[in-house]
Amino acid sequence: MITLILTTILITTVFFLIRKLMKRYTYWTIRGVKQRKQIYILGDNASIFFKKESFFEMMVNLYRTFPEERYIGMYQGMLPTLLVRDPEIIKQITVKEFDRFLNHRSFIPDSIEPLWSRNLIVLKDAAWRDMRSALSPSFTSNKMKIMFSLMTDCSNIYIDYFLKQGKKINMELKGITTRFTNDVIASAAFGIKCDSINEKENDFYMMGDKLISLILKRNVRFFLYSIAPRLCEILKLRLFPIKTLNFFVKIIKEAIHMRETQGIVRPDMINQLLEARKGKVCDDSSTEVIDTGFATVQESSIHTTNNSTNKKLSDLDIAAQALVFFFAGFDSVATLMSFLGYELAVNPDIQQKLQNEIDDT
Repeated sequence: MITLILTTILITTVFFLIRKLMKRYTYWTIRGVKQRKQIYILGDNASIFFKKESFFEMMVNLYRTFPEERYIGMYQGMLPTLLVRDPEIIKQITVKEFDRFLNHRSFIPDSIEPLWSRNLIVLKDAAWRDMRSALSPSFTSNKMKIMFSLMTDCSNIYIDYFLKQGKKINMELKGITTRFTNDVIASAAFGIKCDSINEKENDFYMMGDKLISLILKRNVRFFLYSIAPRLCEILKLRLFPIKTLNFFVKIIKEAIHMRETQGIVRPDMINQLLEARKGKVCDDSSTEVIDTGFATVQESSIHTTNNSTNKKLSDLDIAAQALVFFFAGFDSVATLMSFLGYELAVNPDIQQKLQNEIDDT
């Protein structure tokens, strides 16, 4: 009798779960929006989860599924998401009605990764506006030009390394470019000098590699965040190793303490944020910089002594922004440089053209 009751409860539970899933995956169809056939729980991300497609390939194939539609429906796991194809609608969302769409969706519950919740990508509403006001002066044309000197210093270390190796050397290009992006980020965002090409096992590079590496365990957790954020919050399933995060926070706090106590000034992001915290006015109007075509910010005098950002910008806020630089540039830029190196190697005529342009400049 007990077995029969338990079986009935189990069947009933499964039935209601299936019904709920079926209803969830009709979100777009009942609204008259076209969508692909879905795999329950995984949604359109199923091909990525099973490593059948990259994220880019999935998005391209999804985009081309309904070529006549202005927008189509998709599902990130169990989350209904609208994919907009029409440029006019995109312009309406991102320009004319930007104030209605300024927040990004949080993939990770704030209580699980409090440091991650402080970065500009995740912040919302007034907090986002305040942080953006603090960061914008760091990306004017003149500030970017000054910060470029830090990248040049890193490049010279690698040039010297290769010159010492001789004319012909065998190397793993992705490994080299990853170490280079690591050193640039360490210098420009974290305010420390790294030499990962000569010091292969330095702490900053090793910790960064652990932070970025998406091992299977982390992939599963990231997937769980997308389908059951509340459960992850209850179980306190962290995405990043706490020891690794603490390492980077410690670096930032030590750099801030040293600069404030010893009066050190360095043309990097930490310096810009420290100036923002003090309420200093940033003005690049006196320096004319050649327009390179990049989307650098033409803003000045953003910070005032009454700016609410000055009261909120803590050491952890600064650490969170530096961490975003790390995630954005550590692997993605290294991968791009690897493909660039490959294309130059198999197209020597283009390589020579590039060399000539560099020499002329």
